[in-house]
Amino acid sequence: MVKVFSKGVEELNAEFPNLFSPVRIGPVTIKNRIVFPAHLTNYAENHLPSPRHAYYYGERARGGTGLIITEEQSVHQTDLAYEKLIDAFDPRVIPGYRKITYEVHRHGGKIFAQLNHNGQQASSAYSRIPIWGPSSIPDPLFREIPKAMEKEDIREVIRGFALVAEHAMKGGFDGCEVQSSHASLLRQFMSPLTNERVDEYGGSFENRLRFTVEVMSALRRVTGRHVALGIRLSGDELVDGGLTLADMKKVAAYLCELKLVDFINTSIANFSNLYMVEGSMHVPLGYGTFISAGLKEVANVPVFAAGRINAPAQAERILAAGQADLVCIARGQICDAEFAKKAMEGRHEEIRQCIACNQCCAARTGLNRDLGCLQNPASGREEIFGYHTVARPAKSKKIMVIGGGPAGLEAAKEAARRGHRVTLCERENHLGGQINLLTKVPNREEFSDVIRNQTIEMKDFPVDIRLGTEATPELVQKERPDAVIVATGSEAGPCYIQGADQPHVMTFYEVLLGREVPGDKVLIIDDIGFHQASSTAEYLSYLNKKVFILTAGLYAAPDLMTTMDIQLWYRRALDQEIEMITNSIVRSIDKTSVTIFNHYNGQDTVLEGITAVVLVGNPKSREELYHQIKGMAPEIYRIGDSLAPRKIEHAIMDGFKTGRSI
Repeated sequence: MVKVFSKGVEELNAEFPNLFSPVRIGPVTIKNRIVFPAHLTNYAENHLPSPRHAYYYGERARGGTGLIITEEQSVHQTDLAYEKLIDAFDPRVIPGYRKITYEVHRHGGKIFAQLNHNGQQASSAYSRIPIWGPSSIPDPLFREIPKAMEKEDIREVIRGFALVAEHAMKGGFDGCEVQSSHASLLRQFMSPLTNERVDEYGGSFENRLRFTVEVMSALRRVTGRHVALGIRLSGDELVDGGLTLADMKKVAAYLCELKLVDFINTSIANFSNLYMVEGSMHVPLGYGTFISAGLKEVANVPVFAAGRINAPAQAERILAAGQADLVCIARGQICDAEFAKKAMEGRHEEIRQCIACNQCCAARTGLNRDLGCLQNPASGREEIFGYHTVARPAKSKKIMVIGGGPAGLEAAKEAARRGHRVTLCERENHLGGQINLLTKVPNREEFSDVIRNQTIEMKDFPVDIRLGTEATPELVQKERPDAVIVATGSEAGPCYIQGADQPHVMTFYEVLLGREVPGDKVLIIDDIGFHQASSTAEYLSYLNKKVFILTAGLYAAPDLMTTMDIQLWYRRALDQEIEMITNSIVRSIDKTSVTIFNHYNGQDTVLEGITAVVLVGNPKSREELYHQIKGMAPEIYRIGDSLAPRKIEHAIMDGFKTGRSI
């Protein structure tokens, strides 16, 4: 039991005795077992750490996490896998490092720097120089053929690791973690899939591990016993012919035997199956825990677990069962920077639960944008919007929020947090808006946590929630608010396809609201390319319908690629015999058939026996009320889909900024 807290907090810690016990990693003592592990942020400026990094990591330390590990720090100029990679071999990183470590240390946290070279998992698009790898084998994702490293190249990269470790120590870091997992040159040397060398760095297990041993040995000489030194291993590549858990147990045992590591962090898969590296909500909670459990059998140093661990009770069970010594919670702490503090204080029900939607973390960084969070607009903007920045207004206002979807709830919550008097009117008898539709489809139930999180956060604020209340101009006049926030959402837009006005043609909104879908052969016309059509297709398939998805694109549901959903969705769709019709548009809809036109061959085809058609088209704003009440209050705002139909993260961001600014 941790003894540094007050008696009251110690008693609360009894619920999670393992999670909030200290642990020693080499020369460093971590106050609890919660790790904020390495992940890409794209916050770098000119390839150097930025103030955003410092405030981002500092906010998680303020929130109580025990250990933070930075995103990867590049050790060599041949490693430029993406535009905003930090060139840690440049001594100009040191002042930025000191700012980062200061922000973490002043809140009682410890921080390690992750060192890496991406090897073949890179692109010469940014550097315009060849990428390096153990052999001339292209990565399945980047597909660029690397230069097979010569021995002098290997020695140069080892010197780069040592140099970056020196910079990290000068920057005040408490330790270094070497990336040897899903995206790393070290794993590529270890794996028979990517190492076909015939010299002393290839062939046998010992030879394929030689580069890793040489890197870790060089780092140990630099760091001595002054800072912690560890490695992150991909416990199983999950690819035929690749590294297995049995292989990685040998690696872990060997590194421990040589006394080269003070800890072992874990990961899973590689870029052949990226959807398993950062599993979406379609992947089970704790899916990578078997890796840490396996490595703990052979390691005599602390082992970290990772992979959708997003609740303190779940983390406690993993520790209590001896499956790991520490738990990595990345997206859970991106979503709620106070994860650890709330758990420690017995307020774990108040934790903003991550739903693994991947829409603003993995998707944004994968598109070369800065990392964010669908539920936490302050993520990456902590200096401006962090918990400590909430300020009371000069004058408390009477605010009327119209609409209880994610935008309206966020606006009401943040306005009330600041001290305004807020009334929220929702015409339905429940909150949530269109999120309630998402939870009806297979494997998307976790989206309900968005509304649960918002309403729980709001419970301590004086928000008058009026369900079943239709907002009208007359009601606005009666209430006489100082400000009105219109968050009335969106609805299905018009469809101009010939025959779309027939009874057997309906929108996906109507389907998910429970409208009966006639017959057993359904065509979905998808003009969006995200979850709307793919989820509706699964929903109808589970109702024993034969489903077709038609799209003008090259393949169905292309926007699922960035959220790591597309591979598993295609597997499920093919198992359910959902058929995709691509490169096509609909000319007309008849009673029992649909005529389509193929862009490639220029030919018409008639689909016979279609009993129902489901439209997945662009929605339109519900903006009538906004225009009706303009001028009825000193301040009127329009947010979310009622402003412009977009994704949920945009609605929440609108609500957050509006609530914070009034």
